[in-house]
Amino acid sequence: MVRLPCNIASEDRVEPILGHALETMKAAGRRLTRPLRLVIETLARSNAPLGAYEIRDTLKGQGKSVDVVTVYRILSELEETGLAHKVGGKKDGYVLCTISRAEPHPAMHLVCSSCGCAEEVPVPRSALGEILTQAGRHGFETELAAVSLSGLCTHCR
Repeated sequence: MVRLPCNIASEDRVEPILGHALETMKAAGRRLTRPLRLVIETLARSNAPLGAYEIRDTLKGQGKSVDVVTVYRILSELEETGLAHKVGGKKDGYVLCTISRAEPHPAMHLVCSSCGCAEEVPVPRSALGEILTQAGRHGFETELAAVSLSGLCTHCR
């Protein structure tokens, strides 16, 4: 069996993710368009955060055309429906949600500084409470919490 690099997702995960994402988008009243499907498929094939231009260029390399403004709009819709997270750090971009695909929620991502893979892990309630308390002490009203940790994944150590 050939082992994929950790920043490339297994092909067998694409269809289940795509199916769930399209159902969720339809339930949210969003139009199910070809560009939407293509962006979700591209994100599903990567374990690394992807930016709008990177998604557009990947699709262009496959002979599929989606303009970057449309990609940005779709990424925003995916984030609004809780299907994707914006991950910051050395490489900014979006990843599909792997924990709870029901609604926006606190997220923590472990991002490898070598290969770029990103893994979503649950945010411990105690840690989230402490983060929100600190934000409140500074007069900050939090809408959504997201934490990114940078380091080396098990494959790159």
